[in-house]
Amino acid sequence: MNVILCGAAGRMGREMCALIKNRDDMNIVAAVDKIPCEEEHFYKRIVDVKESADVILDFSHHSAIRQIAKYATDRKIPLVVATTGHTEEEIEIIRGVAEKIPVFFASNMSLGLLLTCEFSQRLAKVFPCADVEIIETHHFNKADVPSGSALTIAKAIKSARGGGEIVVGRRAQDVREKGQICISSLRLGGVFGTHEVIFDDGNESVSIKHVAHSRELYACGAERAIRFIVLQKAGLYGVKDIV
Repeated sequence: MNVILCGAAGRMGREMCALIKNRDDMNIVAAVDKIPCEEEHFYKRIVDVKESADVILDFSHHSAIRQIAKYATDRKIPLVVATTGHTEEEIEIIRGVAEKIPVFFASNMSLGLLLTCEFSQRLAKVFPCADVEIIETHHFNKADVPSGSALTIAKAIKSARGGGEIVVGRRAQDVREKGQICISSLRLGGVFGTHEVIFDDGNESVSIKHVAHSRELYACGAERAIRFIVLQKAGLYGVKDIV
């Protein structure tokens, strides 16, 4: 399976390079990044890639999605989008592309995070009036706040409740209002990713916590997504579709 890897010089890009090199049936035919990397077929722009590929894996930056999506659509290549922090406009681009080619889009490639999200929805229905806090912690250099995974969890809870304001951070003297779904973001050292969801109705509290111990977790999830998406018809898919 021939892969075009976008964001090859980044942390996750390097993790994917190491993983793919250990697979007999996978090969990086083109590595794309603004920063040079050691891969043999390196390009600064995906538009310059001439090699044929079975799939495109995007671990670059959310702002690159327009260029990547157009390249994938023009060449009818399945696309796995593993970046986070997309604007609403960029998400619409992804949805539009999925009408023409198979697209796998997930804020987090972890099966455990998917279950955290589903359990949170169940708790939201059991405790509809509980206060909800989502605390996410990532490494110092993570750019987007809050994490895409935290937003995914918050939106899932909002959907299960049939509403509720999602509040990111809190300024001094802000008073919390009932029904709010609050997210707090911490950026510390080299933390790979921790998400804790707390429900408290005043009488009891329930918390769910997911901890990623290495980037290999996300790389293995991306591999599952690659193997899945190349077998699909045009459409938008996520981790839940693999399960």
